[in-house]
Amino acid sequence: LWRGLVDLSSEEDARVLLRRAVECCPQHKELWLALAKLETYENARKVLNKARQTLPTEPQIWITAAKLEEAHFRKKKRGAKAAMAMAMDTTTSRGGGGGE
Repeated sequence: LWRGLVDLSSEEDARVLLRRAVECCPQHKELWLALAKLETYENARKVLNKARQTLPTEPQIWITAAKLEEAHFRKKKRGAKAAMAMAMDTTTSRGGGGGE
């Protein structure tokens, strides 16, 4: 029932519904996972931490939390590499090009 209602809702309404759903049915991992997918990184971490407290032996919750952290780390790493490349580009285009 929850899933059908969530599927028909806007993203923000689905988020509100799922927050209520995990309060009413905390033993349903699918609700926790669906809510985490709709949240920002910080909020998804909070949701998954609470899910791990509620369902400590549920492997899918732990796996999803690990994947979230891995994706966030990769995104940060890519951002750092892009910033470094831009800095290097700026340095070489300002005349540190050598040979003249």
